[in-house]
Amino acid sequence: MHEFAVVEGIVKAVLEEADKHKATSIKEVYVEIGDLAFLNSAQVIFAFNTLKKDTLLANAQLLIANIEAQVRCKECGYTGAMEPEKGEEHHFATPFIICPECNGPVDILTGRQCTVRNVRLTVDDDEEEKESE
Repeated sequence: MHEFAVVEGIVKAVLEEADKHKATSIKEVYVEIGDLAFLNSAQVIFAFNTLKKDTLLANAQLLIANIEAQVRCKECGYTGAMEPEKGEEHHFATPFIICPECNGPVDILTGRQCTVRNVRLTVDDDEEEKESE
């Protein structure tokens, strides 16, 4: 379950950002996760809820946007979506990604990311909210 390791990095980065802004609490963390990151959203949420305890993230909500995989074929020129193989085996091995049109080799355009896109936090005693990207 590599989700815990990924979420540990997210929590650390968000807490560092909150510290820079002298935040008193964190309300929301907005994360984009690509299809090819092979992260299970339910497990990411579970890890986040576990790791946020006793931190500024204690009351924060994790919002996840799933990013569709997009590829460009080196042979036929196809550009667009592709459906990655889903299954437990992809947590242990790298899937072979090919063009859905001609089975040729592809360049991956989107879908590998796991990015903290936005954080909503409270920055002072007056409950002023701030967004950090």
